[in-house]
Amino acid sequence: MKWFFNCLFVLLVVGAIALTAANTTQNACSYVAGVFIVLFNVGTHYFVWSRFLRKKLIALALGIIVFKYAILGLIIYRLLHTDWLNPIWFSVGLSSLMVGSFIFALVGPTNSEESLLTEG
Repeated sequence: MKWFFNCLFVLLVVGAIALTAANTTQNACSYVAGVFIVLFNVGTHYFVWSRFLRKKLIALALGIIVFKYAILGLIIYRLLHTDWLNPIWFSVGLSSLMVGSFIFALVGPTNSEESLLTEG
């Protein structure tokens, strides 16, 4: 999981620097907000499912996921109604999940089962 977070973090830094240099700071902040939403979402999923697999508490894990998506939807709704957020660059930041997944698939650990067992 650390590899995947590293891929997303590299996308965050490279995208923010590129947008700040070539575009406006407002667009860079919108992109960073989208990537932070993705990092929060993936981190929460990792936390919930690791607890779920250890203790086998299905109802608790599903309850947390349902409330997490309600809160996530509210956060995205509020962000999209702010003046400083550019929705296009925010969406590009949200799509960093797909780009990060692709990069992780290309350069990630070769034996992902062993790396998952050694992390937890």
